[in-house]
Amino acid sequence: MTNDGDMLTDATLKALIEAIIYVAPEPVTLDTLAKALEGEERERVKARLEELIEDFERADHGIQIRPVAGGYKFSSKAEHHEVLRNFVKSLKPPVRL
Repeated sequence: MTNDGDMLTDATLKALIEAIIYVAPEPVTLDTLAKALEGEERERVKARLEELIEDFERADHGIQIRPVAGGYKFSSKAEHHEVLRNFVKSLKPPVRL
């Protein structure tokens, strides 16, 4: 819900869920998402999260939202790991995948 009490559009809600998962250092649970999105019903948050998961499964995305440790986290897709591993090794200093 917005500060003035209006409902968020589905697109805005999905964008906020995506951003929260992106910035979180640890997997984000559905309950944590619903709490962060004050005023939004848990079931609506869950439905938009499921849509996002489907969106990122498409072949035109190199990352996905995966269930991890009871929450959700972005990760690179397995089919891209070899290229990513080579890229990471080339960095100075190397970064973690």
